[in-house]
Amino acid sequence: MNFITTKPYFLFLVSTVILLIAGFLNPQKSISINIKDTYLIVSRIDFCLIFAFIFGLFSLLYLVLIKLRLNLIRWMTISHVVISVLGFGLIVLLHYLIKDHSPKDFLEVLDGIDYNNNIYLSITILFFLIGSAQLLFFVNVFSALIKGRN
Repeated sequence: MNFITTKPYFLFLVSTVILLIAGFLNPQKSISINIKDTYLIVSRIDFCLIFAFIFGLFSLLYLVLIKLRLNLIRWMTISHVVISVLGFGLIVLLHYLIKDHSPKDFLEVLDGIDYNNNIYLSITILFFLIGSAQLLFFVNVFSALIKGRN
């Protein structure tokens, strides 16, 4: 945990590189996100570039805050880094667990739909959890700016 508090920018930088590699490996594929009756379809390269930019920005901001010797709140830094990096990794893993609906027995298709709905619900919950973790980052930055240098 000490590594996360002293060098949180490194984990975001590694995540940025992994996202860029994953995005350029097979850019023609698309990612579909189902929220209730709305389907968001985004190409994999765009999805990875957007999140690589966001993670790169977090990496840069953490590096600047640490170089300026601003006091970041330890538990907020750990929570933000862990929820952001692991949450996004879980979203990617869950996306690969989605079953295709090939023509089979009707009951198997219905079971597959229930299974996929649970996966989509998990992805949606993770997105909201990651979004709320970003609030921790901003609160952490503002408190560090108010407290000043150590």
